[in-house]
Amino acid sequence: MYHTVALTMGLAAVCGLAILLWRRLRVPAVRLATSRSDRLVHPLLTVVLLAGLAATASSVANPYDYRLGVAVWFRSLFALDPDVPAMVHAFTVPVGYLVRPYIVYRSQARATPFRHPAGTVSDGKRPAAGQRQRARQR
Repeated sequence: MYHTVALTMGLAAVCGLAILLWRRLRVPAVRLATSRSDRLVHPLLTVVLLAGLAATASSVANPYDYRLGVAVWFRSLFALDPDVPAMVHAFTVPVGYLVRPYIVYRSQARATPFRHPAGTVSDGKRPAAGQRQRARQR
């Protein structure tokens, strides 16, 4: 049962990654917003997903109980005697995601500020009522 669910979810993740990569390569706006780190992360994510699928598929005939290894690691944490080499992943967390904006904006600034038809510079607010009336009279 575990292997069936794991392989199904793994294939769903590969399909999702394929859709993500197709969109990143085919949609010009998304392609322009692609950073160097994206170009590094996507191939690594592909390798990790495919390696996990291969490991799960190969262990169907000869099951490996990963919980035995994980239990030893958790026991060492609770005893306050952690296995430091096994904790390498704890130091590779992408901390920048904590302060990343919900929407990733492009880094190129506009050359000139946007001007409303009423002649006011946009500061993200609507023009005052008097300015809207003057714009209608023009």
